[in-house]
Amino acid sequence: MQTRLYINGTWQTAAGKKTFPSHDPATEDVLGRVAQGGPKDVQKAVGAAKKAFDTWRWLSPIERAGMLHEVANKARAHFDELVELLTREEGKPRPENAEEVGWSANTFSFYAEMGRMQKGRVIPSGERSQLNMVIQEP
Repeated sequence: MQTRLYINGTWQTAAGKKTFPSHDPATEDVLGRVAQGGPKDVQKAVGAAKKAFDTWRWLSPIERAGMLHEVANKARAHFDELVELLTREEGKPRPENAEEVGWSANTFSFYAEMGRMQKGRVIPSGERSQLNMVIQEP
């Protein structure tokens, strides 16, 4: 197995085309090769993130929640596969990795719902003619 970098919604080969091995700590077998990103890849990823932010920041809380729930659902759908992969890569016992995958999925679900409820709040003003409001935005 050889991985690539996920940048701007697509899998890409690292600019330097370098990889490094990922080993199973129990057997020292090579599980696969991992793309080794460099400065050009970082610049590309940061540029894509800045561009995506211009759209992401205007999504409604319901749209954001849907995306985060989708991540949680995918983690749950691939639960056994993720637990096995973590166990082989990290060498931790399966029960610990099962807890980690479950916790991660639940965290995405939790923050999906928190984000739906965080719209801002009105806070007391020192002046009768003012309205002070806190609006949270990414």
